[in-house]
Order: sequence, then structure tokens, then C-alpha cells
Amino acid sequence: MVKRSVSAIFALLFIAVASHYAFTDEGQWTPDRIGQLNLRQAGLRIPVSQVFNPGEAGVHEAILLLGGGTGEFVSADGLIMTNHHVAFGAVARIATAENDYITDGYLAETRTDEIQAHGYTARMVQYYQDVTGRIMADVEDGMTWEERQRTINTAVRNIVTEARERDDSLEFSISAISYGNTFKLIGFQTIRDIRIVYVPPFAVGNFGSETDNWMFPRHTGDFSFLRAYVALDGSGAAYNTENVPYHPRTWLKVARDAPAEDDFVFLLGFPGTTMRYRSSAYVSYERESRLPYEIMIRGERIGVMERAGEGDRELQIRFAETIKGIANGYKNYQGKVIGIDRMDLISSKRHEEQIWADSWSIDPRLKSRYDGVLQELGEIYRGMRERDALSRTISELLYSPVQSYALNLYEYLLQKTLPENRRANRYRGESLDRVRDSLLGGPGDYYGPVDEELYLNAAVRSLTLTREDAIAPFRIISLGKEIQGYAPALERAIREAYSSSPLLHPEGRAALIEMSAQEAIDRGGLFLEVAADMRERYLESDAARQFTGSKLGRLQQLYAEGIMTLRESQGEMLYPDANRSLRFSYGYVRGYEPRDAVSIEPFTHLKGVMEKDTGKGEFIVPEILSNAWREREFGRWADSSGDVPVNFLTNCDTTGGNSGSPLMNARGELIGINFDRVWEATANDYNFDPEFGRNISVHMHYILFICETFGATDVIDELGF
Repeated sequence: MVKRSVSAIFALLFIAVASHYAFTDEGQWTPDRIGQLNLRQAGLRIPVSQVFNPGEAGVHEAILLLGGGTGEFVSADGLIMTNHHVAFGAVARIATAENDYITDGYLAETRTDEIQAHGYTARMVQYYQDVTGRIMADVEDGMTWEERQRTINTAVRNIVTEARERDDSLEFSISAISYGNTFKLIGFQTIRDIRIVYVPPFAVGNFGSETDNWMFPRHTGDFSFLRAYVALDGSGAAYNTENVPYHPRTWLKVARDAPAEDDFVFLLGFPGTTMRYRSSAYVSYERESRLPYEIMIRGERIGVMERAGEGDRELQIRFAETIKGIANGYKNYQGKVIGIDRMDLISSKRHEEQIWADSWSIDPRLKSRYDGVLQELGEIYRGMRERDALSRTISELLYSPVQSYALNLYEYLLQKTLPENRRANRYRGESLDRVRDSLLGGPGDYYGPVDEELYLNAAVRSLTLTREDAIAPFRIISLGKEIQGYAPALERAIREAYSSSPLLHPEGRAALIEMSAQEAIDRGGLFLEVAADMRERYLESDAARQFTGSKLGRLQQLYAEGIMTLRESQGEMLYPDANRSLRFSYGYVRGYEPRDAVSIEPFTHLKGVMEKDTGKGEFIVPEILSNAWREREFGRWADSSGDVPVNFLTNCDTTGGNSGSPLMNARGELIGINFDRVWEATANDYNFDPEFGRNISVHMHYILFICETFGATDVIDELGF
């Protein structure tokens, strides 16, 4: 980052932005910065060194990058707690109609019954160092963006190589933070054998499902328990029956005292992506183009899969993980649209940008650095909008594994006829044979009726493209069909393609792969015709996307640098946008007022679960839970109200990826597990709004109550109760 000497200039402008930039409890802080926060005054009652102390035992070593979220060690034998929805993929992959672990949940009676969580690994931070100075040492003013990136990449390779030579037990990488203005060297210990210990029934872990998703009051037992296993020598080996439970140096202890309103809390986790240092042009593109499209296409895909699975439990299980992932974003994006409008965020961003532009326009050195950045950003997003229709059509068609396969086959047929030195890298030497072998295996996993309907929808929408962008095979099929309708004509052609395409049969693929590209088009039918027609535009679209990405990288780095300069000139501490690296957030147990005359208290209870019980759909209460309610069998888990607390709110700053983050009290004890935000806070990814910034956690008393009620008492014992 360039050095500045313009504090006096910025001082006059700071008052204008102070209302937006005023320090609050917001912030997804990199862990090396938390010692600079006034956490003692905020309420923390343990030394910061117990929270984060790389190379030494600390809370941070118990926090795991797990699946698409976060997990945490909660016992000396490698027991991991995370969300039900984070562990859901592991359960969905082993469930069948006969062993419906999605509906019934799963409990390992003994450790030998703990089932492999296919595809899951756990990574914990063991080393953490700011290496910005080393990375930027050879970066000079006046370098082009490409020269800057080459210099940075060289430094990154050298630093990572040195780290690996120094300690080959860790996996090292460098996290580029603040859009390439800051760099952290991070060493992870990776565990590759993760097993399922206890997953509650779906009616507990996903109670309320999509109706309650992103909403409060909430009554969801969104938790699961896994276990980490390692080889006998302690290394992170792949799954093996000879592996043994991992013994972490640090694990979290469950608090004996329940949280109360206004209590100090904090969490650590791996939040995914926030966009708070981006321009008004970006937010405008999101609000007016990308988000509406994503809402439409996700709603369509959910509807098609749900209709296909009606009355067929095997299909429902097959689609469960996919639908859950798509639906989560579907509702999130709806909330983002409403939040952007509520905050009038596009206008406020433009106001900030004008203040920023005024701040550097009177300094020649800064003017030469930042002049034109906002204009170029605007031009890029305008260009993206112009290309959206075609790029989205291509993306929708390639969502089909069959069409994606056809494009790969066509590319192979073209590449194999070229001299080797003119082929793309993945088609050279022995790689060409590997591509051929993979193509003989056919398209990836798909379900014909669903794929066919989604493909038809994409084909129909493609007819709205300009004549220059139109997909020729679909346009030809539709010519002259205005009276009787072009959709039926497309439907007949696509149905025939799915029923008779040689791409979908081993013998047909084996024959096509030996043909020339033109012969394959003549014999291969609609999918190869579309592949041939769209190939050049696909390559052009991909090249344009890469070019745009490179330009955006340069401009976003400069824009973030400039905004940070404005704020740092007044001595303000800044947290960077989230980027899936370890972050710290703190706040308080606190309700909120989402609408006029509506006040939301921070705690929900088992009573609310029973009030929502409909006996069907998303609100089924298992009989064993209903019985416990009727008999008031709450054991030691009731709070001062005499009821079992279920979920609660805090104003910690979270986003996607924080799912499963442990919520801790002032003494660093576990009081709950984060799983969601309120709907009004989804737009906080663009700009933190303290009035609505609330995250939702499962209360540890409810987790323990469910474990006891459903017979997972060994888990309670292992947690120290």
C-alpha cells in the first residue's frame, strides 16, 4: 500500500463519514488484531492469549474449517460439534429408503459404529503470521497490475516453500486479505478421517425447514456431532479402520451457567465472503441483475426437483442435499434485495464514493493513483450486464451434465486432430489419453426427467437472445412455429435427444470418440449440435470473464486501498472483508425490533416448538419430544422460566461459513452454536447494519436436552456432564 502524508486533508472529511464508519461491535477481525481491541472493557474475562496464540494452546486450535462451515473440538477424544446442516451432506450420502438417516438421524452406539463422513476433512490453524511486508517488499509504484501480480506471486511461492521446508507437518498457504492489500501465512493441520457420531432426526435438526430459514423466532436443533480420527502416529491419514481418535491440545468446555440477555459473547469461525469494501456499481449490479436472476433460477430448480420427488423417497433423498443448498441461497438472496433497498445502500455508497473522490482529488500523487477507478468499475459492470443474457444461457445449458459432457467431447475431438504443440495443455501427451478415458465413462450423475425439464427451460429462454447470440439449433427448431408454439417443438426435440442420444450409451460414446468432429455432430444429435454452435461463444465468454476478473482485481484492490486510507488516516481500526480465513467476532445477547411495533426477545423455548407443531411437513415434532413436553421432563436443562431454551440471538458479526461457529461466554466457555442470521441481516454482507445485525445460535441446554431425550447420553458424558 502506498505511503500517505495527507491526514490533514482527510481530517476535514472524516466528520461526513463518521456516522457510517463509527466503531461498533461489528467486525470479522483477523485473529492477530484482536489484541488491539478493548475486549476487557467490552466484557471478555480471559486473556486474549487464551483466545488466540499461534503455536501455543488456545481456543483457536479448537476451531475447525469443516465442510462448508465451521466446527469445534468439544472433547479430549476428538469429538466435533457442528451444525446439522453442515453435517447434512455426510448423512445424505449414506442414507437410503431402508436406512433413512436423513429422517431418523443417526446415533453410533459405540465408536466402532461411527460411520465415515465421506468427503469431509477438518483443518485447524497451527501457524499464523502477517507477511505483508515480505510480499510487498519488491512491489514498486508505477508497476502495471500484471507486473505487480507476478512480483507478489513470486514472493508467495518463496515464502510458502520456506515454510514447508521448515515444517512439513502443516499445509501452508497465503491468504490475500483486503483484496490483496494484506497477506497472512497460515499453516493448517489437516485431519482426513471424519466420522458421524450423532445426528438428530430431521424434525429436530431442520425443524421449520425453509419456512423458518433466516427467520426469528426460531426453534431449530441445528447441531450434530462428528469425530476426528488419525493414524497411530498421529498423522492426518485418510479413512482407515486402524485409525484412532484424535486428541486435540485444546477443546471447548461447556458452560455450567446459561447465558442471559446483554451477556458478552464471542465466536471464532471461517466466514465465507462479505462485500463491504466494494463500489456502488457492484451493489447496483447485484441488486438489479444478479440477485433477481439467482432468485428466479434457484426457485425454478427447486420446484423441478421437488415435483420429481413427490411420492418417491429414494428421489427425495437423492435431491435432498442439492435442494437444501439451493434453497438456502434462494431465501438469502431475497433478504439481500430487501435489505439493500431498506438501507438505500446504492445511494449511500455513491455518497461515500463522492467523499472519497473529493479527498484525493486535491493531492496530485493520490489523484494519479485513484483517478478513473470508479469510472472503470462502472464500465465493467455495465459490460457484464450487456453480456449477462448470453453468459447465463450458456451457464444454464451447461448445468446439464449431458450438455457439459457433449461440449467436453466436442473439444476433445477438435484437439486430438491438432499438432501437439498447438493443443491446450490438458490435451497434450498422456493427458490426451486420460481425457479420452474419462469421456468413455459418460456424463456425470444426473436424473433424466429433471435434467430434461431444466434443459428445456434454458432452451426456451435462449430464444429471447439477439440473433447474433442465439443458439442456432434451438432457433432452427423453432422457426415457423409461432402459431402452434415453439415450446412444444423444442420439447419434442429435447425429449427425443434424451431418449436416443448416443452420448447416453457406452456403445454410442465409444463410436463417437473415434470420429471426426463433423462426423460426431452429424451422428451425435442435438447435444453435439449445440456444443458445436456454442463452443466459440463459450470460449469467448470464458476469456471475457477472465479478462474482466483481472481488471476487477486491480480496480478492487485500489478502491479498497483508498477507502482504507481514508479511514486509517483518523487512526480507526479496520477489519477486512471475510474471505474464508479464521475470524473473530464479539457482541452481546440481544433482541431486536425488525418492524414497527414488533419487538423480538433474544430467547425461544420448547413451548414455541410445540406451538408450531402441525404434525406434517416442516413442523413435525417427534413423539418422544412431545411426550417430554407433556410430562415436563426437562431434567437439568430448564432455565429460570421453567422451560428449555432452544435458540437465542446475539449481535455478533457473521456470514456464510460461520455456520457451526462456537458461541462462547466471557470466560471462553461454550454456550451455543451459531447456525444462521435473521433475514433482515442477510444484506449485512454488503454493509453492517447494527440495528438488524443478529445471528442465531442453538442453546447448549437444548443440545444437551435433545441428546438426553433421544438416547445420546454417551455424548453428554463425553462433554463432561
